[in-house]
Amino acid sequence: MTHSIKVFAITAIICAGAFELNAQVKIISGNEMSFIDSTDRNSYRSTQAGDIAILLNTTINSDFYFDEVGTPFLQHEETASDDFLQRIAPAFRYYISAKTSVSAGLLLSRTTQSVVGEDENANEESFGFSNLEQTYMSRSMSLRLTYDRWNKPVYFRKFNLDSYFGMAMSIGRNRSTEVVNEDYANGDYNYSTLSTPSGVFGGELYTGLMLRFDMFSIGAEFLGLGFDRQFGFGASEVTYSYDLNEVEDAGTYWIGGNEMPGQFSNQQFSSLRARSSKMSMYRGIRVMAVLHIN
Repeated sequence: MTHSIKVFAITAIICAGAFELNAQVKIISGNEMSFIDSTDRNSYRSTQAGDIAILLNTTINSDFYFDEVGTPFLQHEETASDDFLQRIAPAFRYYISAKTSVSAGLLLSRTTQSVVGEDENANEESFGFSNLEQTYMSRSMSLRLTYDRWNKPVYFRKFNLDSYFGMAMSIGRNRSTEVVNEDYANGDYNYSTLSTPSGVFGGELYTGLMLRFDMFSIGAEFLGLGFDRQFGFGASEVTYSYDLNEVEDAGTYWIGGNEMPGQFSNQQFSSLRARSSKMSMYRGIRVMAVLHIN
């Protein structure tokens, strides 16, 4: 009798455990399994209002970056990688909400070259230079402001696929200055300053795709429509003053650059302006890398 009671008790405990285990297990069929996770949840890949990010982007096949104007007289050797790095523009992005963001990027460049020579033995009879100085300076600035509208991301197991569209405004200024000062042993002099301004203003519409790996993203923007207005094209203002062989003069005039028609290169003008506007579709591709700081 006692043996029968023990067997019954053990059997009841086993059955009770089996029913409890069965109540805690949910069976999922193979049709319900997917590599895409469409559930809404907070994670390192989600953005919200107040988030910021640091962007590095470069542009392929675009006119929004302009080359250095003027003619440096010292050949500063640069490799292809140096030129590529100069066109990487840093920017900061701020998320107004999970669906909208704004960003601002600034690109600065500066070049200064100088050669100065003095001759203490120069005399009036030789008509040589007692002092000769040549200076080249170039300053440029590019500013880009953007507004982006983000779509709902597609969640994958290792990353999110983000898509968005946006608009941007770009503005750039560049000015080079070339100075030549010649002092002669007999007291004569010849000074000249060549100032060459240039600039660009433009806007663009684009769409983008980004792969977001938690705190880091990589992707590309496709420039669908863009316009820009450039001015300068080598038009230079010359300021001069000289005293040579008892003849003195000073003043200013404008001359054309190599980017203008030949008729403008061999004549002095009281004023000279050159402008060009362009609008087109499929302006190029911008490659981007983003570091998210939540």
